[in-house]
Amino acid sequence: MKNLVRLISFLLVIVMISGCSRRNNDDSTGDRFEDLIKVLSGDVVRYNSCIEMNFGIDNDAKYEDCWMGKMPDRDNLGKELYWYGLVPDGSQAYDYAKLEDILNAEVFHGKSLCDVIEKVTWYSLDGCSIEERLLDYIEDNAKGPLRSAPKFIK
Repeated sequence: MKNLVRLISFLLVIVMISGCSRRNNDDSTGDRFEDLIKVLSGDVVRYNSCIEMNFGIDNDAKYEDCWMGKMPDRDNLGKELYWYGLVPDGSQAYDYAKLEDILNAEVFHGKSLCDVIEKVTWYSLDGCSIEERLLDYIEDNAKGPLRSAPKFIK
């Protein structure tokens, strides 16, 4: 049953990625979302861990220092929680139960991450530089951990 649920989730993510690609008319957008989804697909519940990424939206002073991530949901054991922390004062902090919800939430001046992904600059992953930490997450073979940061870093 778990494998069936994972397969269905994977297929839904593929549909979502292709929709984001077509919406932006940019081939690299699909690649960016594929990488981001791999990052956020890490099993934080099983390993009692979290994924934390710092990023900014190019040429947008309001969203120049944003955070997003994934962690175990303390209120619902066995569940995961996706989150944004978009501005320093905490007034734009959002939690989501599903990956597709965080990616499609229109929190950037009425646009979703899907809409602005080509303007995102990734700063850090798990408190480390992208270059330093990325190798710990990206493996193209089944033996290694899943990629946990986008490979298209500006």
